[in-house]
Amino acid sequence: MERICCEECLSKIEVLREKMVSTALLYGFNHPLVLEYSQKLDEKHNEILSKQKKEFFLLGQ
Repeated sequence: MERICCEECLSKIEVLREKMVSTALLYGFNHPLVLEYSQKLDEKHNEILSKQKKEFFLLGQ
């Protein structure tokens, strides 16, 4: 179950990354939409790290 969720997050990360790059090439790296995609990417990365940390501590007990 947890594995599927992380795979979904990774898939979303890839989509966001592609959108961010294409938007940056079109409008420039400082465009608000690029920054928004960057923030969403950070959130997804943090979500995965949080889940991995939780899983690590649960398995360690």
